Amino acid sequence: MGELTLTRKEQNRLQVLNGVLEDQISVGQAAEVLGVSERHVWRILAAYRKEGAAADPRFDSHMARTENNAALLRIITDRFMELTRDEWAPLLDEGRCLWAPVQTLDEVIDDP
Repeated sequence: MGELTLTRKEQNRLQVLNGVLEDQISVGQAAEVLGVSERHVWRILAAYRKEGAAADPRFDSHMARTENNAALLRIITDRFMELTRDEWAPLLDEGRCLWAPVQTLDEVIDDP
């Protein structure tokens, strides 16, 4: 697989699609978030299963991701190293991810 860079909007859409595939949200909820009809969500999911990240059998289910954890961790780690903490912060916030910075000693001392 080649390298792929997603915009924040695309990352959010991908998160919604994965939520549907993992039964975390319904197709109706996904349609509302994506601003499309439920029928369109089903079409997007079909294409995603066929051609998207879900098509990679190493990561297409929770069990597969668990079995291929080392490869997934390497991919995620490489991706996180592409941006600084300050660049990641708004992306993680926008994606409603739970996260917190790990401060350096100087940052801890200067933190009110």
